[in-house]
Amino acid sequence: MFEKLDDHEKLFLAAAVAIRKNDYEKAIALLSSSLEKNPHDFESLRLLAECYDEFGDPIQALIALMEAQKLEPLNGQILTYLGDLYSRLFLHELAIPILKKALELNEKNEEIFSRLANSYFGLNNINEAVKICKEGLLINPFSGILRFSLGLYYLYLKNTQAALNIVEELKTNNDPHADELMRIPRKKKKWMNSNLNSKQRNTCKNLRIK
Repeated sequence: MFEKLDDHEKLFLAAAVAIRKNDYEKAIALLSSSLEKNPHDFESLRLLAECYDEFGDPIQALIALMEAQKLEPLNGQILTYLGDLYSRLFLHELAIPILKKALELNEKNEEIFSRLANSYFGLNNINEAVKICKEGLLINPFSGILRFSLGLYYLYLKNTQAALNIVEELKTNNDPHADELMRIPRKKKKWMNSNLNSKQRNTCKNLRIK
């Protein structure tokens, strides 16, 4: 069966095996070789981005995602991944329009609501983050991640009672987010700061959807 595959397919399958073994460096090499034979293979580009992300190279991950997005510009999965990656890189101003576009394609996705709210939070626009969470809860009233995020933002707004109400709601539903919310620090600490240097940040900023 394997012998019937072409070189591109063999490289792709070998990369998938490497990924299962968490050998991302090998997977990157295999996928790069695969893309030399078929540069327009969406799945190879998507996997390459994930491998670079796991390997700790966000710039190359963004480049691969951009190439995948060119092939499928309305792919909600890729748009969500792009927005999430920008958000994790603390480039929230770039994440927001992408996540909004992803939300237009999937209006009921609680994860996109959560990530969009988090990007506003990262820009210190906590009131907008609260608004986004509430909008998401209208569609997903039992979403633990959205209730957790809303409780978090209430804490930063020093609305302790509202946050405690969220905790009680989560406990009522036996949601593990309740305990997690109680452990959140009340002030933004070092984990809120990007670990990218200025050159890396500028490079990432130049990698955006046209």
